[in-house]
Amino acid sequence: MKVVGQLLHVDYEIMDDKPVIRLLLADEKGRKIVALDDSFEPYFYVIPEDHNSIHELASALEKLEFMEGGKIIKPKKAEVIRKKIGVEEKQIIKLVCSLPSEVPKLKERVALMPGVKELREFDILFNRRYMIDRAVEPVDWYEIEGKEIELEDFPCDVSIKLRKIKRLYRSDKAYRFVAFDLETMEEDGELKIIMASLFFNDGTRKVITTADVNLSFAEKVANEKELVQRLCSLIAEKNPHLVLTYNGDGFDFKVLKERAAKLKLKLEFGKNAGVKFRRKGRSSAAEINGYVHIDLFPFVSVIMAPSLNTEVFSLEAVAQELLGEGKHEMSWEEIEQSWRDKQNLEALAEYCLRDSELVVMLADAIMPNIFSLASLTYMTPFDVCRASYSQLVEGYAIRKAFKLGYVVPNKPTQEEMDVRRQAEAYEGAIVIQPKPGLHENIAVFDFRSLYPSIIITHNIDPSTINCSCCRPEEAYKVPGKPYHFCRNVRGFIPTILEELITKRVDIKKKLKAVRDEKLKKLLDSMQHAMKTVANAFYGYLAFLSSRFYDRRCAESVAAFGRYYITLIANMAKEEGFEVVYGDTDSIFLKTGTKTKEKIMSFLKKVNDSLPGIMELEFQGFYKRGIFVKRKMGEGGAKKRYALIDEKGNITIRGFERVRRDWSKLARETQEKVLYFVLRGEVEKAVSFVRTIIERLKKGEVNKHELGIYTTITRDISSYEQIGPHVAAARKAVARGIAIRPGETIKYIITRGSGSISDRAELVDFAESYDPEYYINNQVLPAALRVLSVLGYTREQILSGTKQVGLTRFLKE
Repeated sequence: MKVVGQLLHVDYEIMDDKPVIRLLLADEKGRKIVALDDSFEPYFYVIPEDHNSIHELASALEKLEFMEGGKIIKPKKAEVIRKKIGVEEKQIIKLVCSLPSEVPKLKERVALMPGVKELREFDILFNRRYMIDRAVEPVDWYEIEGKEIELEDFPCDVSIKLRKIKRLYRSDKAYRFVAFDLETMEEDGELKIIMASLFFNDGTRKVITTADVNLSFAEKVANEKELVQRLCSLIAEKNPHLVLTYNGDGFDFKVLKERAAKLKLKLEFGKNAGVKFRRKGRSSAAEINGYVHIDLFPFVSVIMAPSLNTEVFSLEAVAQELLGEGKHEMSWEEIEQSWRDKQNLEALAEYCLRDSELVVMLADAIMPNIFSLASLTYMTPFDVCRASYSQLVEGYAIRKAFKLGYVVPNKPTQEEMDVRRQAEAYEGAIVIQPKPGLHENIAVFDFRSLYPSIIITHNIDPSTINCSCCRPEEAYKVPGKPYHFCRNVRGFIPTILEELITKRVDIKKKLKAVRDEKLKKLLDSMQHAMKTVANAFYGYLAFLSSRFYDRRCAESVAAFGRYYITLIANMAKEEGFEVVYGDTDSIFLKTGTKTKEKIMSFLKKVNDSLPGIMELEFQGFYKRGIFVKRKMGEGGAKKRYALIDEKGNITIRGFERVRRDWSKLARETQEKVLYFVLRGEVEKAVSFVRTIIERLKKGEVNKHELGIYTTITRDISSYEQIGPHVAAARKAVARGIAIRPGETIKYIITRGSGSISDRAELVDFAESYDPEYYINNQVLPAALRVLSVLGYTREQILSGTKQVGLTRFLKE
């Protein structure tokens, strides 16, 4: 029998005392296929103390045998092979085991044997080991040949015992999916499920509830128990490949698990399709047998966070930024009242369904990135959407190590991490202090992938540092540090990084010529995945849990970074430019009356002087820019500026407009002030602030513009410091609102007596706002962050005193 399908997940189970890999695929008909492969065996590496006696050690290992838990444990075979450890190729022993669970047991015994120096790669998960060794790339298409079998413990349409597997290199998708979301309400002291919405890829929409809802997609059930049962049965009937959620690990599945236990239900999405929670770092991931649970929230809040403007990772905030669409408007108070009075339930059902719809829309935007990272790292989409940057780097490094014949270092022990933690902090990136004020004619340059290009160009690797084969003066000498890197032998990390950077450059070139939108989206997600992993390598060198940790390497990368930014700044000054600001990999130059030809000539001169693959790029020209003062001390604030280009487009970095602890009104006021100032309309900026203040005093501002976002990080009752957000949350809990750790709340400061915390209320329950608080603690500070650099004071804004002329503010 032959089947063709897209690979979505890889795991394993023990069958007849043998490890069996399970490949979950979707075929062109949308069927769920599972292929079983029992031909792969777990193993780890043994490094001998004396390579001359390696065969004797291998023989001794094959004779190792002991009893544990009433079972005989022994290796299947000990094979002498050649692998690279650092820059040297050596003979080592590949010790093959019978079961993955026997690896740690054998490891403990083998480590104590005479002649054993160390053990490697015993901590790589069995399913990851399979994908890497067999070059089985997640989300790609495969032709699988084998014998059709009956499989009772796995919910699928076709099951096959794999005999041959062939990669097909296709980019289309065939999987079925469902997104679901729960609405809950506290009743009788318990958090209960009142509605569940589902959105399937075939367009099927459903809201299940115990109330009467006059909508075609609404289905009434008798009670909460039947609601949970119906939710599970609907998913089981459609039998999708993917289950999509937004914070399903932290909320939806936890609630389902808790309520099912309370209602004495077995939580299953079909026969043998139970839910279990697997530990993933500090949190737990909900895993469903026979399905792939993709939780978009951890991916957004960790991997995507640096590229997002919002610091609030709620479904509403992220959907608004990425899609330009949000949830249906309905406050907690309206939801509670609607459910309690059984009025306007159609609006509540629409609100519930919209959440599932938004998850589907977000998945369409985000899944290409998750899939591309899965392909790059040989991690399953299930793992990628919950991964940290370090795990993505490690996944890619382990994959490439096997292909290139390297043995990777082990994960550090707790003791090793404690030692690393004691090391003194090293000097990081250079900051050329910004010159506060308003500047005209600014050219911005930045290095293309500065830290990765430094690692590649200077061969920075734990195995090449302070090599004995190069004299220090002939090697890559680190500026101002007692380190050098080898020029003769290429290190592992520079090798795999260079391949990654080169492939990304090639893909970006292809992108420019592509017209097909689907292919363009695919290529863009691929290059973005490569950028994500490449840029994280520097941090991985200094990460305490890194397999490739070397503080000296990380320190050297930073030292080279400082050296090159300083070099560019000095060259710019020699060419008659004024350096306004420099930070990490960027430099801002005032060009004065210099032509663009002169600017490009300077760029060419710089790049002609740079070694290796290092390259400075022209990021853009701006007709005006403002740099603000530091809050404390003299000089300008780093990473806080705004620029306007020749077409009127504004770039804003580091201001309150992207901070969640400022109200929408304060953020928008600041953004408008920046807009006016950069257009040269300073008096309009001041006048605008005065208008906002008057509106606040007159009570004309909608309370939703004044809400301040905060995430509740732990149980409300465990907070010792009662800040405004905690006080507001506690008041809401007293009203019967369930607020759980990880939830983002929006509160407001109301009129009245007492402290700010005493007067904090969730926006839904606030009946007033304190204008003086918002004037003095939100709007004025946000505006003055910009206007103070132009000489304005709080008193001048409040009193109406005028300043005159834009040129008064421009820095010479």
